[in-house]
Amino acid sequence: MTGRDCLIVGGGSVGERKARRLLDYGARVCLVAERLSPWFQDQLDHRRISLLGTRYTAHLLEGMSLVFAATNDKLTNRRIAEDARRMGVWCNMATDPELGDFLLPSIYEQGPLCIAFSTGGMAPGVAKLIREQFERDFGPEWISTLHFLGRLRKVVKSLELSESETQRIFTELADLSIHSRILKMDHEGMIESVTAVCQPRIDADQIRALWEDAWKQFS
Repeated sequence: MTGRDCLIVGGGSVGERKARRLLDYGARVCLVAERLSPWFQDQLDHRRISLLGTRYTAHLLEGMSLVFAATNDKLTNRRIAEDARRMGVWCNMATDPELGDFLLPSIYEQGPLCIAFSTGGMAPGVAKLIREQFERDFGPEWISTLHFLGRLRKVVKSLELSESETQRIFTELADLSIHSRILKMDHEGMIESVTAVCQPRIDADQIRALWEDAWKQFS
């Protein structure tokens, strides 16, 4: 989405959620709204988004990659969807998700870990509840865990081992429950278990250095 123009019609809480996600991924957000939430007003004041007007018209879809029909008026949202389909712009609908062109899942992120939850538009609230459960189970320690494994993966790849040996190492690492040891702050136990998998190709000092680098940067 980086650098792509996206239109949001509706300046309330629904449109705000869409805008926040789009900005996170580098999109250029354009807005049409009669009334603005405080957050939208702040974004406008700091020129992070553009206000194209207070009333929606079809010509505003020109040049847009996506449009989000986020008003509380079903008829308006359906008209936006019809215009978008005619003009070849993908539309996400707040009031009638099944009538749009795509759905947005509820997303949970911890560093490089990204998990999406969707109920196919049937019960977005349930997707949110499931996501919140994952938030309790998958905490910030996953950031260091994944960056450590990413560094280790690069080292293993650089050894130019046979495909079977490389696959063995990655499979056994995945089975180690590294995250559980990190959650218990058993760093030495984690390093020992990883070393047992990687020896004699990678020694404990190398693994400890990779872990310490990941932990310092992302803990």
